[in-house]
Amino acid sequence: MKNQVLSSSRARTGFILLMVNSFIYIGASVYAPFLSAYYTIRGVSASQIGILLSVGPVVSIVIQPLWAWLSDRSGKRRAVLRMVTLGTAGACLFYYLGSGFGFFFLAAILYASCSTSLVPLSDAIILRRAEEQGLDFAKIRMGGTVGYAVVAFLAGFYLKESPAAQFVLAAGGYLILFWFVGRLPADEIP
Repeated sequence: MKNQVLSSSRARTGFILLMVNSFIYIGASVYAPFLSAYYTIRGVSASQIGILLSVGPVVSIVIQPLWAWLSDRSGKRRAVLRMVTLGTAGACLFYYLGSGFGFFFLAAILYASCSTSLVPLSDAIILRRAEEQGLDFAKIRMGGTVGYAVVAFLAGFYLKESPAAQFVLAAGGYLILFWFVGRLPADEIP
């Protein structure tokens, strides 16, 4: 009986870890691949699109260490990941509030300020939990790869007709991620 309970707990944890990893990439799969097309439709020049697409890597150099510091310092990794996830969802919806290069530049900064930390923060939690449960991280990681590929492919058909829907779809994916992160075991460690 004890082995069944442990096995059930292990399976549940494995499923949650898989879903967390999957939805990080599912949210990104309806945002990233279609963003430059959206900018083009909105009249942004090619050189401006290049600038907008470089915002993420530049912002990540500054912001990732800050989120990591907060996560490590507080020991509340799950709470920090939830905060970053909500910020990412909100930043997606921010795109609906305006247009033009300046506005898109601000939206890209907001999005990158949260989204670029999703993977490192979640990997820190997932790797530790997978190791504790004797789970194979490579299999958990495949959820992100498969989720991204399948959803990006399917979303392309819909977004071809409704390109602005990418932001609400991405926000929805990140809100599902927020829910799954809340199902992770508490990760309050020093």
